[in-house]
Amino acid sequence: MGYLQFTAGALFALAAACAGCIAIFFNWRAGVYLLFLWIPAEELVRKFAGNDMAFFLVKDILLAATYAAYFLAERRADPKRAFSSPAVVPLLLWFGWAVVQVFNPHSNGVFMGLVGLRMSFAYVPLIFLGFHMFRDDRELRRFCTALLALILIVDAVGLLQLILGPTFMNPSRFVRPTGADFLQARGTLAYGIFTYTNSVFASESRYGRFLLLSFALILGFTGFAQSQRLNRLRLLCVIALLATGVNLLMNGSRTLFVCLALIGVGFIVLRIRESASRALPSAFVLGAALVAAGSFTWFAHPRIARSVYGFYYATLSPDSADFEVARRLRQNVTNETGSVWGAIAASGLFGHGTGTASQGSQYVMTRGGPGARAEHINPVESGFGAFAWEHGVVGLGLVLWWMVALLADQLRAARELRHGRWLGLGAAIFLWSALFLGPITLWGIQGFQDFVVNSHLWFWSGVLLALPALREQTFVESRVWHAPSGS
Repeated sequence: MGYLQFTAGALFALAAACAGCIAIFFNWRAGVYLLFLWIPAEELVRKFAGNDMAFFLVKDILLAATYAAYFLAERRADPKRAFSSPAVVPLLLWFGWAVVQVFNPHSNGVFMGLVGLRMSFAYVPLIFLGFHMFRDDRELRRFCTALLALILIVDAVGLLQLILGPTFMNPSRFVRPTGADFLQARGTLAYGIFTYTNSVFASESRYGRFLLLSFALILGFTGFAQSQRLNRLRLLCVIALLATGVNLLMNGSRTLFVCLALIGVGFIVLRIRESASRALPSAFVLGAALVAAGSFTWFAHPRIARSVYGFYYATLSPDSADFEVARRLRQNVTNETGSVWGAIAASGLFGHGTGTASQGSQYVMTRGGPGARAEHINPVESGFGAFAWEHGVVGLGLVLWWMVALLADQLRAARELRHGRWLGLGAAIFLWSALFLGPITLWGIQGFQDFVVNSHLWFWSGVLLALPALREQTFVESRVWHAPSGS
């Protein structure tokens, strides 16, 4: 049965990839649409057909075809629109160092190193594609609308799992008759137990990171829709914000709940600094959507809502006897920083080799890679500790260099969008990137190497760096269009 599943999956992957490559050949931008559409679809296929690396084939072929079509098309582009960022130099140095580390004598093999390279670097070129993806507001607005529709579909599955139970859109091995087996359960004795939802994804943690990304992007799209008075797009944003808010609140993850609050507050603060009058509608829409989301969950499924909200109150409220914020924050900071220092002490300058602390090691061990050693599976908890374990102090320094350079460049681009219609999107991308490259990566390498959000990091970073020029170009064209006929 396993062989038949593998063969059918491989044939399906090959046929889907070939069909997609035909469209990509004529327009590389179609490849970006197909890639972001396929990522959640691939998760659904892998969840039901088995978590096998063969199902990565479609995404890898689409990615390679899109990259090839892009570089062939853009080599004749205007040199004035060439991508430039202070993060390029440290990124290239880190990539070169990671390639050298594939042949580290402490590594479990070259195959593990190659898989590690894929997990960390496969989506980095999307920053170039994001930079050249949109030529005017209309193209960006069209992409935002398509992404909102995708987010709504994913959210709808999550909502149905909340109402119908975790058996909906999950294979039998995920949920047993006695309760959730693969999916985690949380709660308190006083308020009851609830099960995490995973929507179309094979992991509830991956779904949670997708929800947080969706929340940030929807805020950015909402700011643009309000500034331009696009009623249909604004309505779509409000519906998506409501659905995403419900799923985030009912996810039960306190980390996501805190990150949601940080992004929401940071977004409003940045909008207030630009203009208090323009920030009030954003604050009203955000607050109303979250209140409506909480009310909807309470009336749709009061038992689960009581369990989730009771769990939040018991662990996050200072009035509760089980208040855990101070203790967990202190414990997590101590554990993660200790993990980083421990990895530095154990790895020295040169580390243990690319892939030895990443998700790639799991696939090598699953395949029974030659010479694989079990003690190198997840040797450190922290994501920065994993960088130090794989690439040593030299590699960790390069990682910190490009992260700081990229965030500084994003902040520079967002500040150039002041008083512009894309300020909301720029602020949302910067806030989410700061959380992703900071706390989320600190908590574990699986967050950084999650292809669902890692691909969006590089793509939207490129989009943000291109927005100031896009805004200026659109403004000039609009001014010329409305010039008097006699001028």
